[in-house]
Amino acid sequence: MVKNMKIKVGICIALLFLNVGCAVVKDSTGTQIDETGSTQSDTEREYVMVGGRKHYIPKMDYDCLKKIDESADLYEGSETEGIVKKMMEITFQKVYFSQEIEELEKWSDVGLSEIQLDGNVCQNGRIIYMEFTIKNVSDEEVKYYASNVGLVYMDERENVRQATTDVGYFNYMSEGHDGLLVKIQPGESKEIRIGYFIPEETFEKGKLYIDATMHTRAENEYKVYFSIPDMEK
Repeated sequence: MVKNMKIKVGICIALLFLNVGCAVVKDSTGTQIDETGSTQSDTEREYVMVGGRKHYIPKMDYDCLKKIDESADLYEGSETEGIVKKMMEITFQKVYFSQEIEELEKWSDVGLSEIQLDGNVCQNGRIIYMEFTIKNVSDEEVKYYASNVGLVYMDERENVRQATTDVGYFNYMSEGHDGLLVKIQPGESKEIRIGYFIPEETFEKGKLYIDATMHTRAENEYKVYFSIPDMEK
């Protein structure tokens, strides 16, 4: 089990969607409004203040939306060249919901902490399992974190908000700080399988989407989302 796991990757994007303790304001006037993000005009962009800086709450960009079985390019900073370039390709093979905890030994303590279990059956929500392939198309080693993939939901104003926090299940799970890390060599592909616990109340917030670029800022041009079967727009 991975105890007290601290994942560096994804911290910035988590702050971006953070609502608790942050003032949500109108971009056009700077007037503070309530923390639910309601505004007087649909044309005004909302943002949260984090550390004295504006972090815009993104709208869903349907040009970034892919379907399961459709490959997408992933761009990251090259450690050898010092630039952002295409480093990987991601293809989802299977995404499904279940109430069963599969392969318990590959779940983290953090991932299990909020789940109420009866045997291996979740009683207070569902598990989403995602199976996908990551191919390293660069000429250097890639360090890939399972937390790069997560879930977001779209609220009634089409704002995209984070729906998941800690990865629960990972087929390459290991002990220690880098328990969610897998190294992929140039030209190599890895079959990845992850699982997140989703509380029942999350399903009531809005339509769920896969974010394959959780570590990337929401306004970045390289964001990639995937629709979930039976949850398409």
